[in-house]
Formats: sequence, C-alpha cells, structure tokens
Amino acid sequence: MVGEYTGKERVEAVFQREKADRIPVILGLTVQLARQAGYELNEARLDPEKAWQTFLFNEEMFPTDMPRVPANPYLPDVIQNRQEGTLAPDKGRQRRLADKENLKTFRYRPPKENRAYATYLEMARRSLATLTDRVVWGEVGGPWSIAADLRGTVQLIYDTYDDKQFVHEVMEVATQLCLDRTLAMAETGVYIRIGDPSASCSLISPKIYREFVKSYHERLFSELRRETNTRLGLHICGFVDPIMEDILSLPIDWFEIDALSSLERLVSLSQGKIAIRGQIPVEMFIEGTKEQIYEEVKRCVDIAGDTRAFMLAPGCSVPYNARLENIKLFLDAAHKYGSYGYIDRGG
Repeated sequence: MVGEYTGKERVEAVFQREKADRIPVILGLTVQLARQAGYELNEARLDPEKAWQTFLFNEEMFPTDMPRVPANPYLPDVIQNRQEGTLAPDKGRQRRLADKENLKTFRYRPPKENRAYATYLEMARRSLATLTDRVVWGEVGGPWSIAADLRGTVQLIYDTYDDKQFVHEVMEVATQLCLDRTLAMAETGVYIRIGDPSASCSLISPKIYREFVKSYHERLFSELRRETNTRLGLHICGFVDPIMEDILSLPIDWFEIDALSSLERLVSLSQGKIAIRGQIPVEMFIEGTKEQIYEEVKRCVDIAGDTRAFMLAPGCSVPYNARLENIKLFLDAAHKYGSYGYIDRGG
C-alpha cells in the first residue's frame, strides 16, 4: 500500500534492486517556486536563507522521495547573477583562464574555507536534519563543465585541436577541484550527483569525450569510491547515446538521462548494472497537457519500471517558468503509473 514506505526506503530499494510500493519520484526543486514562496527569483538564488525557505515551501507543496540541497553557489545562473550584481548586467564575464598563462598561478580556496561553499555544506546538513525520512542529494559540477567555465566552452573545444596538453592540464585542475568539493559534500551524509552537462554529445564529439573527459571521470569516481560511502550519480545533459557504454563503465550508482537520449538503449545496455533516473522532457513542465504528461510518465515506466533500477524524474532541471499545475500532474501520473500494482500487471 502507498504510504507504508518512506522516501528513503523507496530510493534504497532501487539501489538494492528490491521492490517497494512504487518507484521513487524526484523533482529536484531548489528555487523554482521562489515567487510562490514570496521572493523574487534572484533573491532566492543569491540569499541562502531565502533559498532555504523556498526549499521548505517546495517540500510542503510537492514532497518527493529525493530532495535536492538548495543554495548551490556554483550553478551557472547563480554565478551569472552574482557577477551582474557585482558589476553590471551588460558586463561581459571574464573567464579566469581566458589567458592560458593564468593556469600557472590559478589557485582556489578549499571548499570548507570558501564562505559560499561552506554555506552550501551547511544547507546539506540542515536538509538531512529536517527531512529525516528521505534521501537528500547535493550537486557538484563535473570536471569538463568546470574546465569549460574557467576557459570558455567554445575556446576549450578549439583547444582540444590546437593545444591538447593544455586541455589535459586544465582537466587535472578541474578534476581535483571537483574531487575536493565532492569529498567535502560527502562528509555531510548526502548523496552526490556530479553534474557535467557540457560533456554531452550535443556539445562535444564522442572522440573528445573519450580523449579528454572519460579518464578524468574514471579517476574521479574511482577515488570517490575509495574515500566515501555515499551513493554517487552522474548527469550529462542532452544526447549521450554514442557514449552510453563509456558511462556504464564508470563506478557510479545511478545515471540521470536527459530526454534527447534513448531510455530504451540505456536500459538494454545497462541490464540493471546501474540505476537510471529520468527521463521526462522538461518542456512538459511548461507547456505539456495532462494527456502529454501522463503519456510521458507512462512511457518511461513501461520502458524501465520493471527493472527495479529506475527512478522517475525530469531529464534535467525543472525550468524556472514551470507551471504548478504541470508539476502536480507529473506527481499524480508518477504515483499512478509508478506503482508496482501497475507495473506488475504489465500496464
């Protein structure tokens, strides 16, 4: 019966390949509902306490099995808004490695000594202490996306042709930064999702992924396996079909698949090796009809629900202009089609 399991038990059932009452349902809301909570969106992005209050509002309105730690200071939109607040809305952002020579003197403050990141770590502890019956996950930017942020995405891609050694040197730094942040976050007890959206084949070729990203993903997750006991996930935006087998070779617990990739292919290749999370198209939360939302949820469950290694979630972050009605429709459909009563009947 629904209600006999906690969110934590549902999520852990997936990782143990066991059956609960239904598959876990995840939204990952942070500040998307800031206006409904009484704040301007940028207030919630930049003010940790307002982000926290928005998070509590989210969980009261739309409780899910695996909430996301709020107030991440290194999301791209937060960085951009912080930049504009310090400078001006039309001020071009200066990439720290726009000049290659800057790599020689590049340093970063350890996560626990970084005031913004220390606040994020405290948010993780608060989230766990508040939502004791659920799994909480925190996001850390992945190595390739950190490198792209430091150098500039287009320039970094050019560098893979013009200066391969420089790219590897940047990736060494970015991987260590990602590792340090992740180890600090893992100490709080939350599960970790490495978000490396720029590593998608929607942006780079499979060849670039294999030459400049994969080995750093392998090193990162292997060391995290040795140094932590937390669950580890990976998200890459967009199209990943050409590198699915590479992803499946990584020592991760779950992969979050975006709507542009093939859920059928990932399920077939994985054979339950890792848990899969996704794959509802994010546009459903803006413009989807009830029929479309229900059909998308049903499609995902029909493909992956009986693997006991699947979690229903958006393929990427819920948009800031998502409609409340559509979020509710997603949850209603997820509870209907994600129940093992539906799955065991074969639809």
